[in-house]
Amino acid sequence: MSAPFGWANRPMIQRISDIRQDIPITFIYGAKSWIDSNCGFKIRSLREKQNSFVDIKMIDGAGHHVYADKSDVFNEIVNSVCKKWHDPNLKKCV
Repeated sequence: MSAPFGWANRPMIQRISDIRQDIPITFIYGAKSWIDSNCGFKIRSLREKQNSFVDIKMIDGAGHHVYADKSDVFNEIVNSVCKKWHDPNLKKCV
């Protein structure tokens, strides 16, 4: 799954074009994470050219394990994103 030193063998940025343009994407990063958030910004830039929605959330005080470090904030963001894009008439993701 990952190469030595924690680098991804198949980085998502190289496969992002495989995701349908009409599917919204939200990246959630911990502000203190060792994961480089620049890829999220690059993906947003690439998909904006295709008129696709990409949002990036940075959670202050959280590291890589943002769901554990700031679980309340993480859950709030996830719930908010799900409510924003929920439409019972759409069957975009199966």
